[in-house]
Formats: sequence, C-alpha cells, structure tokens
Amino acid sequence: MKRPFAILIMICAGFSSAFGQKWPPSLEALLKNPSIPNQVPRAVDYRDDFPDLYEDSLYWEDRDFQTLEVNQRTYSRNHYNTLNQVIRKDIKTVVSPLFEGPWLRTSYEYNSFGQQISALTMEDYGGGIVNFQSRFTSVFNANNLVTERVWERYLLGAWTNEYRTQHEYGTTFENRVTYQFWADNNWKNQSRSTIIKNSIDQEVLGFREEWNLSIGDWRVNQERTIEYDSSGNIIQYLNKSGNPLQWAFRTDYHYNDQGQNDYYTYFTWKSTLNDWVKSDYVLNLFNFNSELIERFSYSFDTLDNEVLSSRQLFSYNEGIFSDAPKNSISQRWSPSTLAFRNESKLTNDYFLLSDDKAMLVSDYSLGELFGFPDWTVLSHGETFFHIGDNVSSPEPQALKPCQAPNPYPTNHKVTCDGLQENGSYMLYVYDSQGRVAYARHFKGGDGWSIHQNLPTGVYIAAIVRNGERISAQRLVIGR
Repeated sequence: MKRPFAILIMICAGFSSAFGQKWPPSLEALLKNPSIPNQVPRAVDYRDDFPDLYEDSLYWEDRDFQTLEVNQRTYSRNHYNTLNQVIRKDIKTVVSPLFEGPWLRTSYEYNSFGQQISALTMEDYGGGIVNFQSRFTSVFNANNLVTERVWERYLLGAWTNEYRTQHEYGTTFENRVTYQFWADNNWKNQSRSTIIKNSIDQEVLGFREEWNLSIGDWRVNQERTIEYDSSGNIIQYLNKSGNPLQWAFRTDYHYNDQGQNDYYTYFTWKSTLNDWVKSDYVLNLFNFNSELIERFSYSFDTLDNEVLSSRQLFSYNEGIFSDAPKNSISQRWSPSTLAFRNESKLTNDYFLLSDDKAMLVSDYSLGELFGFPDWTVLSHGETFFHIGDNVSSPEPQALKPCQAPNPYPTNHKVTCDGLQENGSYMLYVYDSQGRVAYARHFKGGDGWSIHQNLPTGVYIAAIVRNGERISAQRLVIGR
C-alpha cells in the first residue's frame, strides 16, 4: 500500500530563479492554487492490489470527423485455456459500406513453461472458406529462453520464409536480437538491437545496427545511454543517431523528496553550437494519493524563456479494476486569451457486471480546439473481461519452496511457508515430456494437493504466481 502524503507544490520564485526568468502572472497563480481534488486515501490502493482482467471481446467504432457518422467498426474476441492463456484470437474490421474484411483468426500454442511456441493466422470471408495467412514458430534453449523465432507467409499453396529473429544471451550483453529477411533462398541480415543491463536488471546502454552491404558488416546507427540515481530512478536519457553517430536528443529527470518525477527537460543537440539546447520542459503535479493529476508542457523561445504550450488533466477510477486514468484531458494554451482551450479527452469507465465479469467503456472525444463547442465523441469502445483469481500484489521477499513428500500420496496436503495467506497461486504438475498433467489454483494459506490419480512416474511440481515461478521440485508418484 502506498503511504499518503501532502502534495508538494513547487515554490514559483525559487523555480523561476533556477531558469532565470519570472512566470507569467496567470501561470504563477495557477501553480500557487492548482486544481487538486480533495481526496483521502482509499481503502484499497488498486495500483498494488487489483484483480487480473482478461479481455474476452472488444467492439470499437470510429466516426467521420465531419459527418460524425460511424465509418469503421472493429470486433475482436479471445478464447482461453484453463490457465488463462490466449489460445485463439478473432478480429474483424468493417469499413461500411464499402468494405467488410474477413475474420482473422490466430491460434496459439504453448510449452509446459507457458512460453508461446507458435501462432497460426487464418482468414475467413464466410461460406466455410478458410485461407492460411501467416505463422511463426519459436525455438528455446535449456534455460527456456527463446533463441529463434521464424515467421512464414502462405503463398500459392505453400509456406515460404518471410523473416526471423535470432536471440543471444551472454555476459557482455543481456539480450541481442538480430532481424533477418528471406531472399534468394537464404537469410539476409537486416538489423540487430542490443541491450546491456546493470546488476539490478536496468538498461544502461542500448544500440541498433543496420547491415551494410557495401562493407559486409554491421554499422551502428542509433545508440542510447541511460543513467540512474541511487534509488534506481532514471535521471538522464541520451540518444545518438545518424551515420556517423552524433548526439540527437537528451532528457534530464528530476525527483522531489517523495520520489515523484516532478519535472523533466528535453534538449536537442545543435551541431553548429556544439552544445545542448533546451527544447521542451514538462512539469508534473500530484495529489494526496501520489497520482499524477496535472501535466504542463512548455517550449523555449530564442531567449531561452519558457513558453506555456499545453496541459493535461487526469482523474482516476475509484474502482479496483485498473490504474489507468478515468479521464485524460488535453488542452492548449492560448497566449491571446491567457486561457486553456480543450483539445481532446480520453475517458475510461469500468463496470462490474458480475462476480467474474467486468466491462470497460472508452470514449475518445474532440473539443473546442477542433470547432466542437462540447466534447464530441470520435471513437467509442466497449471491452468485456473475465476476472482472474490472481491478485497483482507484491510477493514476500523471502519465499520458501513448497516441499512435498516423495513418493507423493494422492490427496496429501502440502503446506507452504512464506506465501500470502489469501494470495492466489497456481500448481502445475509436468510429466517427463514437459506436458501439463495436472493444474489447479490454491490459496497460500491452504496449501495444495493433487486430487487425481496420476500414472506412476516422475513429475515436476511448480508453484507459480502472476507468471513467476516461485518453487519447483521433483515429484515421484506411486513408487
């Protein structure tokens, strides 16, 4: 649970002196008296404790900017296995009245560790005619890390290679992905991306390379460097690009005493000056719940003065389904009227339909900046979910494995130390071929047991929480 605290409002005079200028009176008044909802901490902080939502279906429509008539509809639906893994996804787009696209169906397969090993996409225009479109397959190493993924296209009655990615892992870099395309019956290098991390798994260096045919070698065309403070917060992001590489842009981040990112500054590299020049500045304001509620954006004029350009306003759902803002309103600053004009708004409303069903209604609207006196909906979406048993709250730091006796007697209850008493966990029992032989949910305080007569043999019993394996042991049945 997050600790409530009073909002930190920046002292305008001190802030102004840091940039060598005074704020315009209207902005100064705005910062001294920000519009902050009078909120108290909630009983449930949904950022730390909220049910998992699994998307079952989606309906989305877009309207013509001038006539406001619906001109495109999109439908999708997901099908799940008992482990809440998507095994089939159907999508259809209708651009009325000129075009009604096919149903696109993608089927997914997983290995015993929950890794997606393949996907096959087909199209169905109706009438029982189904055509293959594309597919990908994956190869994993002994550590269950993907080493290769190949995409194929179905053409003229046969599958043909299209492109593939090759994944490398090592000590000098955490992850390198090489992209190749198929041509002349051979794989051709196209590009590759490398990420280097520090000891706490944060990216500190990343670069992208393109294959140069003339020299037959890789050439770096983009590089990024990320720096952190002692708390693990990003304090600077540097980017180089081009051929040869040169500085492109930079972002400096600042944090207040509560660890909130209260402002950051963008810089662009000016080769004529051989120096960084400020381009944009962003100020964030938070409420008592540490939620971002206002964001001000500024540009810089030729005299290095801040010029107010826009503002975003955020409000949040009181429910427990999502940490996404309920309303996100974008406004533009008008220097002539010294007031903000509404530009666009995104609204997300969650509704509990039953004990295991929820619904999200989303609307994207345009305002007076586009000539609409009131908010006018340009896009509307309805998403239906089923609610998972898992709860996305942090695990205890020191978890002990759940040790079952060997051989294991059917129906024997196994207790687990260190698990959350009311936390929801999954037990997966894998056979010698890596297939799931048995699976069930259980509460941490209840422990687990196998209520099925499995064939005699050696198995692996794994405990999983939110996709992360907590413990695993060799399990002998019937010997």
